[in-house]
Amino acid sequence: MNCRHRLATLTLALLLAAASATATPLDCIDYDDYVNPAAETQIYGHGETVTIDGDIAYIGTSAQMLVMDVSDPTAPVELAAFGAEGSRWLTLDGNLAYVTYARGTDVVLEPSGLQIFDVADPAAPVLLGELAAEPFEILSPSALVGGHYLYVGTYFSLKIYDVADPSAPVLAADLTAFDHGFSILVNGNVAYLGGHDHTLRALDVSNPLAPVLLATVGMADFPYAMARAGTVLYATGYTVVNGSLMSFDVSTPAQPSALSNLPIGGYPHDLVIEGGRALIANGGVAVVDISDPAAMVSLGTVGLSQRSRGIGLHGEQALVSAYNSAYNATSSTLSTIFAAPTFVPMESHDFDTAADKIVIEGRTAYLAAGPDDLVIADLSDSATPVTLSRTALPGEARDLVLQGDLAYIAAFDGGLQIANVADPASPWLVGGLTLSDEAIAVALGEGVAFLALQNGVVVAVDVSDPGLPQLLGSTTEAHYTQDVALAGNILYCAASLNCWYLDVSNPSAMHVAGYSEMGWGGAHRVEIVGDLMIRAKAYNWDDLFGGGVGVYDISDPVAPQLLGSKSLGYSDGYDLAVSGSTLYVAAYGLVAIDFSDPTNLRLTGSFGGYLADAVAAGPDLLVTSDRHASAPHALGIGPLNCGAITAVEPVDATPAPALLTAYPNPFNPKTRVRFVQPADGPARVTVHGVDGRLLRTLFDATLPAGEHHAEWDGRDDAGHAMSSGVYFLRFEGAGASAGAKLVMLR
Repeated sequence: MNCRHRLATLTLALLLAAASATATPLDCIDYDDYVNPAAETQIYGHGETVTIDGDIAYIGTSAQMLVMDVSDPTAPVELAAFGAEGSRWLTLDGNLAYVTYARGTDVVLEPSGLQIFDVADPAAPVLLGELAAEPFEILSPSALVGGHYLYVGTYFSLKIYDVADPSAPVLAADLTAFDHGFSILVNGNVAYLGGHDHTLRALDVSNPLAPVLLATVGMADFPYAMARAGTVLYATGYTVVNGSLMSFDVSTPAQPSALSNLPIGGYPHDLVIEGGRALIANGGVAVVDISDPAAMVSLGTVGLSQRSRGIGLHGEQALVSAYNSAYNATSSTLSTIFAAPTFVPMESHDFDTAADKIVIEGRTAYLAAGPDDLVIADLSDSATPVTLSRTALPGEARDLVLQGDLAYIAAFDGGLQIANVADPASPWLVGGLTLSDEAIAVALGEGVAFLALQNGVVVAVDVSDPGLPQLLGSTTEAHYTQDVALAGNILYCAASLNCWYLDVSNPSAMHVAGYSEMGWGGAHRVEIVGDLMIRAKAYNWDDLFGGGVGVYDISDPVAPQLLGSKSLGYSDGYDLAVSGSTLYVAAYGLVAIDFSDPTNLRLTGSFGGYLADAVAAGPDLLVTSDRHASAPHALGIGPLNCGAITAVEPVDATPAPALLTAYPNPFNPKTRVRFVQPADGPARVTVHGVDGRLLRTLFDATLPAGEHHAEWDGRDDAGHAMSSGVYFLRFEGAGASAGAKLVMLR
């Protein structure tokens, strides 16, 4: 590099550093102010549908139809359970309840049939009549047509039951021309039939026994449920990859036309319309602004602890039934949420790339951007992220780790690539090593990089000379490893079937130290926080179609013990980040979990609406990226959770006017202390052990009145690193004192 170039580079680096130093910090917020749901009630069976009639809710389940008194929606009371096993779907008509049933949990099976009940007294339903379906036929949701005809879709035909005599229902017609039917919505003389074959059919039902096809509209997704508002019909689009909300103009029934198709993530089932919003049970509850049906906007997703299926409105609240995907579970939750929830204020910015992994240093973001290679962005102005550089790699950037001025990148078929990023605006490749298979994840030790390969093998690479990396060793076992994290001499490997642990004290001869079975799709990401291992998992057979997180005690490194876990409910866990005692999980949407008590993980906050597949927590902001969305991609930027900041806890009983807090807390390896000096004068901030012994003096000087800051790096005055545990802060200044508790996780 010539002198002029070196001077220009140094000048730019100084300007960037100055910009980062002067960037306006984003104030953290208390995510508990955005908590939803308001309540959860355990019910028997797996929830399927919710039908609300005044203060009575009918909950269709894999067991029976439940009757709940919801006059207080936050404390539903079960009044009765009725119907055959698998009483999932209900159509109400005055005091009559038409129930279609099908046995099974996630997959519905025979037997199936129709039952009719008198529910004049909801606490004591009376069976009036029933009719079993033909062998191999599974009934689905129903709708009344023409007063006393019940339309029910099946895979093979549209069945029309004459229910004029509720005690003796009769199959009046069986129309194979309208096969693949599932969801059904009737409006006057027009019925809309949503099909397994990805179609929406409009039928003229002015003669209920001889419906006439008016139109057929092909759909990208399977329309699981439908709702109508004015001349617009809305349908949830269910797929096994990513769901959607679709809107159709049905002002002319014979010519329905598609208006919009909005990806919403998860697995959409039921929906309700409330004012200018649609609420969709998609594992969580997706909230969509439908004020313009042709340009619907996702407002956010409410995270739930189980995978939602059904939803119904009761005033300003919504009741949501859920499928409990834990293996052999016999109960599930009925959640009460606010129908107009507020969301953590995340700003979404159009960005020219998406990331598989994000690392933040100060206000600089480093993105492993897949086919877009290594991208570095300046976030000094959080309202206007700016791309600083884009560095071409010999393969796709899947993961990265920063150490000093170097970025170590898992570059898929490019193997390991090492870039010098001292100047974020002008990085350059230092060295690289092609490996035996595609590299998808990387962790860094002392002079050694460990990489997970696509074929499940883990390799160790000597990077003591970054310009000439050399292969040291490879595992003899392969476990479809998705991510790796290093703690001491143990490498924790997140794999599709399990987590496995490698002793890497000799990188040239790595050997398996243990396994932890987690079921099919067991783990996707893994992070180490002190003596805790946190893993995010995709769906598996023990948690069908739902992701989740688990926190493990690794004080015994090769025998992790599960402390607590939490289902994500609505999607796979693609990425995770930790700040203080808050865990952020990117899973199409974004979920925040308070793990201050690892044995009792708690959902906190609900986030604004955009897809999120990668997440990173910086010193004062949260950043997400959406690699699944089509361009332009979005870079989400928002505040961190400060609800976990330890409140003022006086060391003695004397009330103290001074404010003393620390964030993050719990922390590793350092925490920022904030204290308020009530008046000009001497101030002293110290750290003590639980026995009161002075360990570290953080500040001892004269200060003016106002807010001040200090930092503790977890060491005592002699420079010795303290172990994990509880410590106490002490502030004394201008005649006042205050104390606060700290928790350090090594």
